[in-house]
Amino acid sequence: MPSYITSNPFTAGAYARVVSGYLLDLLRNGKINPDQPVYMMELGTGSGCFAYRFLERFLEIYRHSLFKDITVKYIATDFIEENLDFIMNHFKMQDYIETGILDTACFDVQHPAPLKLRHNNKTLGPGQLKNPVIILANYFFDSIPQDDFYIENNKLNEVLYTLRTSVPHPDPDDPALLPHIEKSTTIREVQPTHYYDDPDLGALLEYYCQNLDDTVLQFPCTALECLQYLRRLSSHRLLLLSGDKGYIREQDLAHREFTGFRMHGSFSLKVNYHAIGQYIEQAGGRVLHTSHPDASFKVCAFLLDNTTDDWVETHQAFMEAIEHGGPDDFFRVKKGLEKDFSHWTLEQLFGLMRLSGWDSNIFIRCQPRLKELAKNASGKEKKELLRTVNHVWDTHYPIGEDRDLAACIAELLSILALDKEALDYYQLSLRHYGEKAETFYYMGLCCYRLGRREEAEECLRRARKLDPQLQDLCDTQITLQEKNCRLEQPASHLDMINKEDTGMNIPESIERSGSVLAAELDWLRTVLEARFLNYFQEKGAAADPLKIPPPELGEDDCPYVRLVNRCNLSPAERLVLMLALAPDIKPEVLDVFFSLNKESDRGYSEFGGVCGNRHSGFIPTIETAYFLLSGGSIPLRLYYARFFDNNHTFRRFNILDLDYGDNSEPMAGTPLRLDKDVLDMLITGIMPNNKTSVEPRAEQLNTGAAPEDLVFSPQTPQRSEQPGEPGTARIG
Repeated sequence: MPSYITSNPFTAGAYARVVSGYLLDLLRNGKINPDQPVYMMELGTGSGCFAYRFLERFLEIYRHSLFKDITVKYIATDFIEENLDFIMNHFKMQDYIETGILDTACFDVQHPAPLKLRHNNKTLGPGQLKNPVIILANYFFDSIPQDDFYIENNKLNEVLYTLRTSVPHPDPDDPALLPHIEKSTTIREVQPTHYYDDPDLGALLEYYCQNLDDTVLQFPCTALECLQYLRRLSSHRLLLLSGDKGYIREQDLAHREFTGFRMHGSFSLKVNYHAIGQYIEQAGGRVLHTSHPDASFKVCAFLLDNTTDDWVETHQAFMEAIEHGGPDDFFRVKKGLEKDFSHWTLEQLFGLMRLSGWDSNIFIRCQPRLKELAKNASGKEKKELLRTVNHVWDTHYPIGEDRDLAACIAELLSILALDKEALDYYQLSLRHYGEKAETFYYMGLCCYRLGRREEAEECLRRARKLDPQLQDLCDTQITLQEKNCRLEQPASHLDMINKEDTGMNIPESIERSGSVLAAELDWLRTVLEARFLNYFQEKGAAADPLKIPPPELGEDDCPYVRLVNRCNLSPAERLVLMLALAPDIKPEVLDVFFSLNKESDRGYSEFGGVCGNRHSGFIPTIETAYFLLSGGSIPLRLYYARFFDNNHTFRRFNILDLDYGDNSEPMAGTPLRLDKDVLDMLITGIMPNNKTSVEPRAEQLNTGAAPEDLVFSPQTPQRSEQPGEPGTARIG
């Protein structure tokens, strides 16, 4: 059965507001016995997803309401015992069960009987409940028996269906049989007032015979018989809140043809809410329903209490939560929005998550964009992201779906450098989604970055055991520890996210530069990880790591952005620039290059790199850049060699300071270093003195002429007063 539209947090919240309005009306009119509980009963609970989200939203309202002193209890009912067992054992439901808010009971809609509560063994039957009862029924009435009639010339005809299949020896209990069923119909005239034993149902059929013609009428006989029992159970005082596909207006029932039933793993029929409404009104009740006829998901509220017709709060809540922007409207808007989140900002995504009630389905669809934006998030935005994912998990109700929400959240928190919090969610992933090699692997990385070496090695050991193909990657991480490499120590507490909490007044220029460079270095790390996966042919490796998109720089007024825009640097050139910058700003990004080649018992030659006299980290060389850009491909290596010749932007604008030395060693062994002025500018965010723009360095002109014979046009830029001396990079 379709479930999202009936069980998402938005729908649950809308129902919670209507129920709260009903309780306010009962309290205001003195219709509640304060010494007895008010029971809420859900029909066809299934897995319990709606029940959990309804209780979450309702109790938020309840705790701060005028009826907070009234005891409320929620009974989840279903015909299938296994569904009730699932609810009783679900980890998200335990607090509600232990506090007595939630219980379960088996309920057969075709043979209604007193409810035997499974947790406290209490039995609830007609005459025992002292307060009105709240009935919730989503996608329930469409899957229980109905009768079909054909009305013509004010006469009622019973419609009988014959089902056949060409499948030999069919198993009636096999759902795979449904697509192979053929249906034929037979009609015969019947008397409306004598068709059912209940005169109320006969009167309703007679009403339709007098008001409809030439139409097939779907008559919710089982739903109405169930309502009869629920009226007795509640002493004729109840609220029925139900949502389904169906008909709510009499004109919707006119001139309908034989349509049969819909199949979607089971089968269902549209609900004749108009008939249920007529039945309730004949009993002295009141009906609320949405007015827009094109809604595919109809929500109706049926109020029954012969002692009052004062439902001001219920009506107001229904109008606000259902009529004006209700579950059907939300579902339609959601389907339109989720087609493309690529241009959404973090603020817009935060707003959507709040409006949806922290919907995990929407979060999963937003996750690629959230991951992209998280790399450049401010401290305030990181706090809001953490708050958002915590709300999403609190609202989520796992039912065995394939998507691992906990791991998705952990991945996002790792990007935010919140490894401690990420570990908590990886643990939830193991507990509720099962053990997976990649989960243990990423837990190991988090533990390493937190300095928890023994835990990290145990996680990597378990990752190798589950997936031997991760052997090389896991050994690489262990090698980093054995060499005592400096590993990243990300913030793991909220107080370290926001600079206001540190008590330091960071200059705006450094704040801007730091934010941009942090995003660029995170991108470099992502590309490096992808390159290693690709090079060692690990499962899940990107086909081309260089296709991982760089952060968007926009028009940010900081020196690095101006340098990139002025020199029109490509993503590959930006990676080389970050490779050269990393030892001075974030050396731990390059620690992965300390991996040990087991075959030669030394480092990998193709990684390049040199050791410094004072610097204990990895110093990249041109060979390192070749590995990053080409991954061992000789044609790509030859292509990217142009980055390091004298005519390239890096040399012409004095961005890189490459000391090739003598010719006794390969050029690729040259360390990658930034020009000192460029480095100072990137680190401080402030221009060096007298450096206001990017200018190519001056080149010596060997014309053979004497200086006094040279003639310059007045328009010729005089870039150096001493030709032959290297110019200086001027960044603006």
